[in-house]
Amino acid sequence: RASRSALAGATSELARARVAMGRCADARGGTRGARAVLEARLRENPLDAHQTRVLLFVLHGEGEYLQALGSLPDAVRVRERAMEIAEEAWRRDSADRWSQIGVAVAANALGDVLLESGDVEDSIRRFRQALAIAMQAVEEDPRYDFARLEAASAEYGLGRALLTLGKPDTVAEGC
Repeated sequence: RASRSALAGATSELARARVAMGRCADARGGTRGARAVLEARLRENPLDAHQTRVLLFVLHGEGEYLQALGSLPDAVRVRERAMEIAEEAWRRDSADRWSQIGVAVAANALGDVLLESGDVEDSIRRFRQALAIAMQAVEEDPRYDFARLEAASAEYGLGRALLTLGKPDTVAEGC
């Protein structure tokens, strides 16, 4: 378990360093390789919650790098894959708080890339989904600061999307 976490962490750190140096394409290759290994292991043991979390972490990073490269169709596909995995993890264990907020994080990230790629309506749907899930987590545990931050991020994204939509009467929803 520790070696897989170390692999994901090292891959992520290396990818961040490459992005900081302007080497997004190298970062993408590193996360793609880690994702292939993790997806293969998850196919072997689909109920491994730890493996699922590490894979979501890697997919989140890969989506960021693809967006930084301007490869929005690829970024959307990676974010949609993360969404599928997060939703499946939450379906398997609806009481798991990490799985719950994992769906909110994935929906928020997907909303962001959809907005950037021009799919405003679907981005609004995803931001609303992320906000509802994060707020549910806050209601369940008012001290859950990460859920509060995720709710704020989703609300910000929703506000941006509503402004982009150009319907002034709905903008207050995202504020």
